[in-house]
Amino acid sequence: MKSNAEIDRVVKPFMVSFFTNYEGDGQFSMLRYADELETSLRLYSGSMFELHRHAPRHNGKSASRTVSRLKKYFEYPYLARRYSGQINHITDHGNSHVIRFLPADRTIITCHDLIPLRLADRLTGSSKRIKYSFWAKVVHMRKAAAVLADSESTRRDVITFLGLPAENVHVVHLGLNHERFRPLQHFESKEGLRRKLGFSWPVTLLHVGAPAFYKNLEAVIDVVAVLRQLYHLDVHLVRSGSPLPEGLHQLIRRRGIGTFVHDIKVTNDSELRELYLASDVLLFPSLWEGFGWPPLEALACGLPVVSSDRGSLPEVTGSAALQIDPEDLQGMVEAVREIIGDERLGEHLRAAGLLHASNFQWQKTAAQTAQVYRAVWEKTRGDSYS
Repeated sequence: MKSNAEIDRVVKPFMVSFFTNYEGDGQFSMLRYADELETSLRLYSGSMFELHRHAPRHNGKSASRTVSRLKKYFEYPYLARRYSGQINHITDHGNSHVIRFLPADRTIITCHDLIPLRLADRLTGSSKRIKYSFWAKVVHMRKAAAVLADSESTRRDVITFLGLPAENVHVVHLGLNHERFRPLQHFESKEGLRRKLGFSWPVTLLHVGAPAFYKNLEAVIDVVAVLRQLYHLDVHLVRSGSPLPEGLHQLIRRRGIGTFVHDIKVTNDSELRELYLASDVLLFPSLWEGFGWPPLEALACGLPVVSSDRGSLPEVTGSAALQIDPEDLQGMVEAVREIIGDERLGEHLRAAGLLHASNFQWQKTAAQTAQVYRAVWEKTRGDSYS
């Protein structure tokens, strides 16, 4: 006959405290991860655990640097002490310092990437300081009971740079919201969306993402210049992301393509989906990524992708994209030319992309995350009953 303690261990749900990002920082990809995972965990958890979300209070406005630091280093520790759960999940490695105010043996951290460490040799000038400030944040992951890595590539980096035991680092691929990112529906047309967005040119090359150094936007600009000037193709670059720095604007002017580059601001996933549907190729030649949502979103919308062969991107795109060396300009040019010049290849990539993207489901992400919660909980409960 089971003892009361054994019954309690099997039946009683445990409490998970879910520590997410401060909204005022505008880290939209991190907030999306937390939102999607929370929704899926609530659907998945059943009676296994109760989930309670915590983050510093937000007044709806963008925060100053001073306010962000106060939220991060004063309010967050207060929340951690007050709302520590039986299991704690810090959903962004940028908040790893919060583990200092939680029981480390019951705390899990998601690591999205270690790019400033992986590409430290590419940081120049004052940017070199990023490596040291980033290290000061992520070193706290060493204390975690478990680390969730967005990809096998990120898992390897966590083990290599932080020295964590391999058994404590778990690959949990991110999911994709297939209601938001889906191919053309019967009531939609590519030409109709092109007209709506003002795409009056024949071929649209798309890039989605911030102009961070590892995004390799210099190469994207060079590809457009070569396609136009050497191959005389009427290609325009459309990009969506935060504004370009002056250095990239100067490069665009030097290449003579200023009138062929268009920045389009999107405010929601519906507008982003329209960009994918109205474009002809997504070019994503990042030097490294921890996961990389844009190529996966593009595949789910039926847009052919030319993607880097580094970091996590081969995992994310598989054989559904044309993979290129992000430092091989001619290779990128030829890959884009292949797609826009070969209708059968484009159709093949569209079909392959839809099939491949369907494997990335938030329900799967939630199930794998919950397994880690359960394993850490069982271990700590086992210790308490031993």
